[in-house]
Amino acid sequence: KFIETLTDEEKEVYEKYGGALRDIFGILPRCIPDEFDELTQNGIKNIIYYGAPGTGKTKFVKDCLDILDPNRARTEWVQFHSGFEYEDFIDGIKPIGIQNGNLNLALTNGIFKEFCLKAAQNTDENFFFIVDEINRADIAAVFGETLSLLEENYRGKSIKTKNYTLSKQEFSIPSNIYFIGMMNDVDKSIDCFDLALRRRFAWVLMECDYEVVENTTDKAYKAKCKNLNQYITGKTYELNGKQEQDGLNLGRAYEIGHSYFLKKEAMSEQQIWNRHIEPILREYIRTQFGDGEVEKKLKTAKKIFVG
Repeated sequence: KFIETLTDEEKEVYEKYGGALRDIFGILPRCIPDEFDELTQNGIKNIIYYGAPGTGKTKFVKDCLDILDPNRARTEWVQFHSGFEYEDFIDGIKPIGIQNGNLNLALTNGIFKEFCLKAAQNTDENFFFIVDEINRADIAAVFGETLSLLEENYRGKSIKTKNYTLSKQEFSIPSNIYFIGMMNDVDKSIDCFDLALRRRFAWVLMECDYEVVENTTDKAYKAKCKNLNQYITGKTYELNGKQEQDGLNLGRAYEIGHSYFLKKEAMSEQQIWNRHIEPILREYIRTQFGDGEVEKKLKTAKKIFVG
């Protein structure tokens, strides 16, 4: 079963070195299946990894793909934005050049439709469609009538899209495509996930990993980072040896992710504060407090983190 998950190139490596590496390290029989289950949450087809900025969402997905599809031959990576539309995703009339001074238009496949056609030609392999900043586009408009095909029960079934009269080609989403999105849930600029959208995805929360911080620094620094986030999110925090409760009360979505804290390997705490944490916090609270109160809140946060 493990062999069947490998590409031809991976099979050659496994057949040549697999036995020796298995005996020495005990890793090959489990590494690829484990990464697949971890990335897809045990085979779920549609997943969104969400959390505060800096909690390692993009890095996690990339690290898994480095094992599952190191050459990215079966992966498509796209970043959504406010201008991303159905025509970019499924298909639409687009300019293809100029001839004799006239602009030529043609029905052109979008990036997801092309990917689906590619995956349909090789159903023995797993394909990964990755969308970064998935909440920055109008998802319902981007998918259009094809949204229902994401559901596992409808995978492989074909429908006529709005441009069927031009393409004469029905559209389907193969069952071997795993659709994975990432988003910072602090970003409310485009709140595009209604209930119909949300129920079609599994949602996986990524939080600040304090164990990673401790592993690369020390317990005292880990405690300081955790204390800062407790001040930000509204949990009880410690200041001058006393337990306090008058924090920013911003909620979990506004915590500082561990990737910012890990900059301690190359920067001082003062530098991390000046270049990263203070600008982020100022942006978070500038509309919630008056100018004087903002400075007071930032001074408390700095005292917690820098001292």
